[in-house]
Amino acid sequence: MTELAELSRIVDALEETISEQKTPDVSCDEKRIQEIGSIIQKLGSVMGRLAEIQARICLQRAIRSKWNLKRLEREHILSVLAGCSGNRAKAEKRLGIGRGTLWRKLKEFSADEG
Repeated sequence: MTELAELSRIVDALEETISEQKTPDVSCDEKRIQEIGSIIQKLGSVMGRLAEIQARICLQRAIRSKWNLKRLEREHILSVLAGCSGNRAKAEKRLGIGRGTLWRKLKEFSADEG
């Protein structure tokens, strides 16, 4: 498994773990709260690392293939989307763009191919 695929698997597992957590109530013990905080910190770190690796891979391809900026943007967005298993909401978060922007970009990409 590549480093990128492994990080993507870890991010998905951490996101699933966090989404299953309930908001702690007053009776929740301090140790459990610290564990949840630790998971959140790890998730942030892993997501940052994953985005960094995806960007580096895309940039290396761009340099080798002498892509223009439009092609670089296309490949990066599609790479992040693939890394999110096609989940647009996750891809939007990782890319730091809104739903409308991602939709518009994907529409442009499909028009460029046709």
